[in-house]
Amino acid sequence: MSPTSNTPKPKLACEIAADRVLAGRFSDQGEGLEASAARELAPGSVVPDLVENNLRQRDAVRAGIESALGGVAQRSRDVIAIVPDAAVRVMLVEFDTLPSDAGEALGVVRFRLKKSLPFDVDKAKISYHA
Repeated sequence: MSPTSNTPKPKLACEIAADRVLAGRFSDQGEGLEASAARELAPGSVVPDLVENNLRQRDAVRAGIESALGGVAQRSRDVIAIVPDAAVRVMLVEFDTLPSDAGEALGVVRFRLKKSLPFDVDKAKISYHA
């Protein structure tokens, strides 16, 4: 979204941390936090990892999200999700050109990422946007 976009930004935010789920709603006027909620998670429910499954107790995490958001969402449906840094890695990588075939392009992206990531790229879930 560009800085000059007229698209309204979501008023809800939900953070999924290793030990809790936090949710908050900004006021319609954007003056500040209007409501918030927190739900504790059992140890081991979320294990931030760039390669392995992060949600080890999926049902418990889902219940925590639903409970936290249920207390603050009102009629809002658009939510900003905040996840642990060790769960997602976003990178900007420049290419002169990418192959038009999606499989070939993904191979090129993986090859470039191998040099700059501290984990096995072949085991990671990779997506890209050109």
